[in-house]
Amino acid sequence: MAAKAHAEVQRGRPADPSIEDRAGRAAIAVYSEVGWGGFTIDAVAARANVGKAALYRRWASKQDLLTSAMRMVDRHQVGIKDTGDVVTDLEQLAKDLIVSLHSTRGLAELRLQIEAKIYPEILDPAMDTIRADWMQNARECIARAVARRQLPAGTSAGLLFDAIRGPIINRFLLAPSDKASRLLDDRREFSRRVVRLALNAPEILAP
Repeated sequence: MAAKAHAEVQRGRPADPSIEDRAGRAAIAVYSEVGWGGFTIDAVAARANVGKAALYRRWASKQDLLTSAMRMVDRHQVGIKDTGDVVTDLEQLAKDLIVSLHSTRGLAELRLQIEAKIYPEILDPAMDTIRADWMQNARECIARAVARRQLPAGTSAGLLFDAIRGPIINRFLLAPSDKASRLLDDRREFSRRVVRLALNAPEILAP
């Protein structure tokens, strides 16, 4: 029996180890373009150039596929580097966020943040890891800065990161289409100004 089963496996097509990555990137691309309402297994299969059956063998639903894709593809894009100086770290974070917003992955994440409020029971699982990562990174960054006495104890990690992310996302969304690249081109100066503004807010830097 074992020999027969082995022979049957040998006759079948071997698993393609690249399918998960291709499907994940295709899923993010499709979602960034059409949102949840237009997101289908058919569209992802066509974009990834794989059969639907191959996707269904790996993911039970389009919800599972999108959740997996958001967790595994380009998760390193926005992180917080530890240079030893919190101002430098935050400015780099701001610049990385600007770059990310101009990428397919960044657009998908931005759309997901909005649509998770509309379809929480469906899209919250895809947002959970993203939320958790942002808050963990924020707390660790602020804790390091407090330990080095670069920020006062009691500094609110959540408010500080809101004060940095908020103006960047707002500027990105409000920019006219024909001036969309201006924020990207000016990211160094804009990041410096946003971080300076955040670090001078007394409500954030609690005594």
